Order: sequence, then structure tokens, then C-alpha cells
Amino acid sequence: MTTFNIALLQISPTSSIDGNLAKGIDYCRQAKAMNADLALFPEAWQVGYAPELMNIENAIDNSNPFVAKHMQLAKELQMAIAVTFIKKDSGGPKNCLLVIDRHGKIILEYAKVHICDFKPDGMEQELTAGEKFSVAELDYGAGTVKLGAMICMDREFCESARTLSLNGAELVIVPNSCPLATDDMLGDARLAGFRAIGYQELLGVAMTN
Repeated sequence: MTTFNIALLQISPTSSIDGNLAKGIDYCRQAKAMNADLALFPEAWQVGYAPELMNIENAIDNSNPFVAKHMQLAKELQMAIAVTFIKKDSGGPKNCLLVIDRHGKIILEYAKVHICDFKPDGMEQELTAGEKFSVAELDYGAGTVKLGAMICMDREFCESARTLSLNGAELVIVPNSCPLATDDMLGDARLAGFRAIGYQELLGVAMTN
């Protein structure tokens, strides 16, 4: 039996996109030094989940240097990277995650399906919802694992995990950005619900917040 190691990059954003890129690269290198097979960023790391930056002006595509540098880094480190950003799309910007394998190739692209739009102070009003949950097989050198992804609010709907399970996922990775403190009722409920996903669907689950 092989071991699959995930580095949960529990890091706070800087005040700029360039700063987030530099900090993220540094922490990916630290993750590799700790023998990680996959480094998982929190939600919308490119902009640090800053409401004022989650807009079409900061939306990027897969050819942008922010993505390209993570692809180069994954190949250099021989480590998969799950990076998050605001994705440019013809239907409107999306809250996106890319899984880049150890060869520097994108094997999974996911856009958040359940957008948080809590009016009048919603954080993601300008974003467009994704449409599907996909699974990809990640070759991490010592073996393979079938990965699925959700982002933050997706995990609050049992159908999200159920769909990924039916699609063959063994492990679901979840970039997140919301209060999860265990000293309040809401935080407890969210964590309990997250654990229940694994129990009910026979999945491994990993979240970076």
C-alpha cells in the first residue's frame, strides 16, 4: 500500500495578487520539502478571497502567468498543485480550481457550482456558477488516486459529494474560505457536515480554509 500526502496550505493572503503568487510558490516549496504529493490552496487564492477583487477585471485564463508559473513549479518540484483563482469565461468570471499534476499538466478543472450570493452583501455577485462535478485520475508517482473537487459552499449540499462518488472519486479536495471555528454552533455544524461527507459517501475528504 502506498501513502498519498496532502499539504493543506493554511495560509493568509497578502495585500496583492503578486504577493499571493510569491507567497504561494514559497509554501509549495515548503510542502515539497515535507514530502507532499499534492499542495492544496484555499479558495480564490489569486485574489485572497477579497470581495472587491473577485470580479471580471481580475479574471484570468489558463495561459496567464499566474497559472503558467504554477504549472512550471509543479513540474520542477514533481508535485501536484491544486491552485485557485478567478477564471475568465465567456459566460462570466468563475471561482475556479485547477489540479496540475507532477508533470505540469492540468488534469482537472472545476468551477464552483454553488455560488454564495447573500444579498445585499454577497461576496460573489459578479461570478458565474459552474455546471458540473468532474473526477480525474492523478498519478503521483507511487500510485494513482481518483480526485474530485468542491469549493466552499458546494460541501453544504449532499448532492455534490454524491455526484462525485458516483463518478468514481476516492478523494475530494475542497478549497474553502469561511468561518470554521469549533467554538461556535455554525462552525461546529460545518465541520460535522464535512466529516459526514466522507462517512456517507465512503470518500476521503481534505479541506484547506
